[in-house]
Amino acid sequence: MLEDELRKTFEELNVQPRPRTFGAVDIVFHGQRVKRRRRGYAVAATGAGTAALVVVAFGFGVSGVLPEVSVVSGGTAGTVVHGVDGGV
Repeated sequence: MLEDELRKTFEELNVQPRPRTFGAVDIVFHGQRVKRRRRGYAVAATGAGTAALVVVAFGFGVSGVLPEVSVVSGGTAGTVVHGVDGGV
């Protein structure tokens, strides 16, 4: 019933509706488009994650939150401490 009314309206307006085709080629092109979009998102997310990691690493390094490495002298053979106990 509704289809008949639509056909009648299109005939009165002299407009031919374009047939909707959906085939294997459409599926392939859609898959390629989705794959490109996902790859773009993955590249952007990887770059953002790397940038965030670098910012956090430099932030901790500059603020001094990371522990200092200290050299304990005395008693062990082969340990040379410059400027202490006659070292070079």
